[in-house]
Amino acid sequence: MTRNAVVAIVIGVTALVGGCQRLNYGPRVDPLPAVPAQPVADGGSLQPLVLTPDPSQNPPGGPYGQDPYATGPNAGDPALAGDPAQDGGPAGGAQVATAAPAGAAQLGRTEVLGGWTVTASGETCKLFMNLTTWSGGYRASTRGCSAGPLGQIAAWDLNGAQVVLKDSSGAVLAHLYKSAPERFNGQTAVGQSIAFYR
Repeated sequence: MTRNAVVAIVIGVTALVGGCQRLNYGPRVDPLPAVPAQPVADGGSLQPLVLTPDPSQNPPGGPYGQDPYATGPNAGDPALAGDPAQDGGPAGGAQVATAAPAGAAQLGRTEVLGGWTVTASGETCKLFMNLTTWSGGYRASTRGCSAGPLGQIAAWDLNGAQVVLKDSSGAVLAHLYKSAPERFNGQTAVGQSIAFYR
């Protein structure tokens, strides 16, 4: 027999045996009986979908720009945020210690992992945090950020209810607290408002 004939016979026998035999040797279990479904709503009792946001339902620090950690005359208005020395913040790179907001809960590392949108000083870019150990905490990186404080983020760590962002030398760049689900607000080391959210 030629080699092609042997290969064809082996393929044919394999297809025949594979197509005619069931490989499940366990006991056969019958499927569950169908249960009639309940109607979702009776005669149009569903409420219409409201597409306009209700600001009274927005938590503090939510997507409408209310920053509970802002200080100075322009506090709470991100459009008016400017130089921290003019806004009542410290000048010259002074270290800022932010107090935890009332009711701030302890954080777990997995709550901050992944990709975020970060904003400070009128700049918005992407922040990525993972669990690779790094100087003074865990690895962080940014994409699309300038060389300012957002572009210097290289590490992150948790201190109780506080997220601490650091540069590559381990110096603290910002302190943030959870202000809403999937949102953290705080201050940079020079007193500017900073937030990350997703």
